[in-house]
Amino acid sequence: MKGGFIIVDKKLKKEITSLIKRECANYDSQFCGINHYCCMVDTTCIFSRENEEVGRCKYFEKGVLPLDRDLESGYYIYHSKDQGSTTSSKKAKPKIKCEGCGVYVEANSNRQRYCDSCKKYNDKKKARLRKQKSRGKGYDVTL
Repeated sequence: MKGGFIIVDKKLKKEITSLIKRECANYDSQFCGINHYCCMVDTTCIFSRENEEVGRCKYFEKGVLPLDRDLESGYYIYHSKDQGSTTSSKKAKPKIKCEGCGVYVEANSNRQRYCDSCKKYNDKKKARLRKQKSRGKGYDVTL
C-alpha cells in the first residue's frame, strides 16, 4: 500500500469503472472540460485515473458497490488490511475469480481456478468423465 492507495489488477479496475459509469450519481463523463468528472471531489474520479493505484471513495463503497455482490467481495479482498502491508511478514494471497460461480476468493496457489464448493463439484465431474473414458476404451482385464 502506498500512501492510502492500493494497486488493483486491470480486470477488477475495469469492472469497477464500468459500474461507476452505469450507476454512480456523482459521475459525469465530461464536465467543464474534465473527463471522468466526480462531483464529490470536484476533479477526475479516483477510479478513472491512468495509474494502477486506486484510492477509496466512501460514496462508492456505501452507495454503488453493494449493487454488485461479486464485485464487492473482490473489491474488499483487494482492500483488506493485509494487502501490501509493510509490517506483515506474510505475503498476500493472490485473488482469483472462480470459474464456476464467479465469486472472488483468496487462492491457496497460483494454479487454483475454483472456490471450495465449486472445486468439489468439478472434481466429481472430472472423475466421472475420466472413469467413463477408461470404461469406453474396451480394455479387457479378464484373464
